[in-house]
Amino acid sequence: MINLNENVLVRGDIEILGFERGKRKVLHQHTTNIIVEGGRRFLCENAAASAFAGASFTRHQNTVVRYIGFGIGGSRQTHPDASSSPLSDTYPAGYGGTNAQTDTDMAVSRLERPVKATATNWLMEVATPASFPTTRKVRWTATFGQTDVNLAPYTLMPISEIALYKNTADPTLPNGGAGTYPGATGHIVAYDTFTPVPKTGFFSLQVFWTWTF
Repeated sequence: MINLNENVLVRGDIEILGFERGKRKVLHQHTTNIIVEGGRRFLCENAAASAFAGASFTRHQNTVVRYIGFGIGGSRQTHPDASSSPLSDTYPAGYGGTNAQTDTDMAVSRLERPVKATATNWLMEVATPASFPTTRKVRWTATFGQTDVNLAPYTLMPISEIALYKNTADPTLPNGGAGTYPGATGHIVAYDTFTPVPKTGFFSLQVFWTWTF
């Protein structure tokens, strides 16, 4: 019997940068994500065919990373505004949130307390094409403008969780899909909760999300 065993580790790194007037850097936060169960299935099913027809094929799952979303939930949320009205009220409708989700639980399938990225969308589309710093790395980038995330009447949004979404998500809906609390599932591939970043209208954000194989 021949036993060949090799472990392939996937490391996720997230950099969140804040820029005042698009130029002066006022924030630099580095954190690491977990690839949740949905993300592991995403990798496996995109590598496997469900059917072959000559030179063509059908994947079990034909999806790619397309969106990034922020929330004010997660176990690292400590900012007082997150537990005060109006953010302590059900925002969005149906989401109360308990700030219980961790970045060690692979069963996480949604942002706990998602917040709007723009006036119309809950998720921000990543830039295309994705970049490849090395042959073993892929990096997605998303830019949130000064008026993004902190939408009236919320002049300060203490973001403390972030998620990476597939193209199956609908950016106009919380967590990319309809549903009562705790909302849509099945679109997230990676998640992290981090020390709160109090987002205001005085600076923009740029997110660099990198997977290393």
